[in-house]
Amino acid sequence: MMLFVPPGLALDASSSAYKDKVLALGTKAQENALGFLNAYGSSAVAGGTALKALRQLHKQCKRDEQIAQFHELVDSDGVVDPTPPSAFPTFVRRRPSK
Repeated sequence: MMLFVPPGLALDASSSAYKDKVLALGTKAQENALGFLNAYGSSAVAGGTALKALRQLHKQCKRDEQIAQFHELVDSDGVVDPTPPSAFPTFVRRRPSK
């Protein structure tokens, strides 16, 4: 879901509004993910079905642009997240080949 968060993500785990912010970002990321799937003709809505469709698109290299954009955001501090990089899936940690 990190690939679908809007730019400007800045989470501070010590903030009192941390949980509310995570929930709001999760909702926005879900909307973005479903919109992405819809753009590729998938009508997936349920979590498992959406994940399966996203995996299929990843195998077809349809998500490389999103992964590259995510890396650009992280590199430019457009995304600040307390999650350690080791917690991300391998395909997010690794930069796509161009």
